[in-house]
Amino acid sequence: MPLIGRMQRDKVVGLHPEVRADNFTALDCDLCFYSFVRSLYHRYTVKRVLDYGGGRNRYEQDFNPDVDSCLIRDLRDLRFGSAEVTAVDIDPEVLSHPTSHHQHVLDASGKLPFEADAFDLIVSDYVFEHVDDASAVARELQRVLRPGGWIAVRTPNRFGYLKLAASLVPNKWHDAVLGFVQPHRKTVDTFPTRYRLNSRADIERHFDRCRVATITDSWEPAYFFGRPWLYRLFLVLHKVLPRKMGTASIFLLQKT
Repeated sequence: MPLIGRMQRDKVVGLHPEVRADNFTALDCDLCFYSFVRSLYHRYTVKRVLDYGGGRNRYEQDFNPDVDSCLIRDLRDLRFGSAEVTAVDIDPEVLSHPTSHHQHVLDASGKLPFEADAFDLIVSDYVFEHVDDASAVARELQRVLRPGGWIAVRTPNRFGYLKLAASLVPNKWHDAVLGFVQPHRKTVDTFPTRYRLNSRADIERHFDRCRVATITDSWEPAYFFGRPWLYRLFLVLHKVLPRKMGTASIFLLQKT
């Protein structure tokens, strides 16, 4: 997502007639992930939310109602109900985060400037692939999460073809390569990748105080050079690949 911004609308509608409703497809991973996040608000008492690695919230800042889903925009806004949202990131861009009440820039240590049990819910969307010290990150997130609270994570699957392909590209070339395969992506949103916290085994090893549920699948193709024929080819690939090799994983962790 946004798929509609990458291909001509008439070709998208031919593949996904449902986009006529609100510019998202049935394969939209945003819809899947943030539906789970929103369900946690309904089922549990969520008053204090941490957006871990929130950056500048590019979806909100770059939102275009002609090509993006208003529903998904609303789902991605963590200020649901009476929840108080705090966004943190090592990137100073977080200070412009438009859908949070508080913002903090983290120093190199990554230590979170909050007391223990400070949050009911932690959301981290496409951040864990950039983590350097997996043990330190897991330790801090579990420290600031209250018992019974949840961590919702979306990240590229460590065993997916996208991760395997990305591993062949040195980090210093990521800006140039992503500019080619995802022409709509801005360089300000590109960061070095580490892939040290991107499998169920990694998550369970480091988040030893949490119960873990995992969803791994291939959703909407994202890297196809803006070519509709290549998008169709990836759709076929997604159907034949086993789910364990899917493009992305969603982890739902509850602190015991």
